[in-house]
Amino acid sequence: MIARVKRRPNKSAAWHAGFLAMLPVIVQYARGAFGHLNPEARQDLVQEVIANALVAYVRLFQQGRVALAYRPSWPDMGSPRSGTVAASATS
Repeated sequence: MIARVKRRPNKSAAWHAGFLAMLPVIVQYARGAFGHLNPEARQDLVQEVIANALVAYVRLFQQGRVALAYRPSWPDMGSPRSGTVAASATS
């Protein structure tokens, strides 16, 4: 007998569209910010910026403050100055 899978409603889907709409700009900004690094380090840092932006966006969404997720708040996400990037990755 084959059991039927009960699907739970996906509560997280509500924030996906908003973040995905912002993602190309986040990636473009991060690539530009780390363009001076070697390709491997740059890719690591771009991925870190995306992860940090996602966590921040989800928190804002959960608090009902997603309107605060705009470009001027991105510059320090994943930058060496913010303390979120390992020093070895920037060397």
